[in-house]
Amino acid sequence: MRMKRLKTKHIAVTVLITMVLQITLAAFFGMFSVELRNTVNIAFATLLLLTLILILFRELQSGLKRHRKELNKELNIVYRQIEAYQALNSLVKFSFPPVGTRGWAASPDFLYEIAKNILSAKPQVILEASSGLSTIVAASCLRQIGGGKVISLEHDEKYAENTQKLIKESGLQDYAEIVYAPLTPSNINDEIWLWYDYKRMQLDASVDMFIVDGPPRRTQKLARYPALPLMFADIRNNGLVLLDDGNRDDERIIATRWAKEYSCNLRYLDLEKGAFALQITK
Repeated sequence: MRMKRLKTKHIAVTVLITMVLQITLAAFFGMFSVELRNTVNIAFATLLLLTLILILFRELQSGLKRHRKELNKELNIVYRQIEAYQALNSLVKFSFPPVGTRGWAASPDFLYEIAKNILSAKPQVILEASSGLSTIVAASCLRQIGGGKVISLEHDEKYAENTQKLIKESGLQDYAEIVYAPLTPSNINDEIWLWYDYKRMQLDASVDMFIVDGPPRRTQKLARYPALPLMFADIRNNGLVLLDDGNRDDERIIATRWAKEYSCNLRYLDLEKGAFALQITK
């Protein structure tokens, strides 16, 4: 917006200078014939038009160059996500290929990161803050390794029902559980935070992997911060925490605070939306 104002100002100044110059010279040539004055007027009008055309042409060139860079950047992102999606489908045996990985949903590269970690580490208990495609990916991986369960906390009742339907359609009932857990106040170091009502779930063993992709950031400032303070005691030593949306300021602050407060090994993942991996040490 600032650049547009500067360009508009540039054009306006050019026009103003040309008009002042034209008026001054017109007054000077006033003593001469009408034909000469008309010739001067036409010359200045032509000069003004050519000046404006040159300015607009240069701005158009500059704009096209910027748009070309932005387009190349977007195409590179799309290409990487297509690669990640293909890799995900090659790695995981899905009942149905996952669809809808745009918008608020987890990106293919984050889903691929989840799948790689599950298939290599073979966790038995996966906890998830939020639910959706990541739940299907995690449950499909657990079925593939022959055991385990992902427990997903979901504050939106309708969304919880939709994910439960996807689980049933994919035949993953033995590997996934959706817990409808509305956001409720929790006290953390004498501060009140809204987070999932996690007491509605039942954990029979320590958590091996914790995927944090909720609640929405509009919930409060640093909306996902309560996840580790409230669930740290239930995560086993060397457990893995994956925090999505690592390119956002709030998530950067959250990951840094977690690493400092719980002496975690923090690693940034260069994904479409960014992510953080934290290795829990107790």
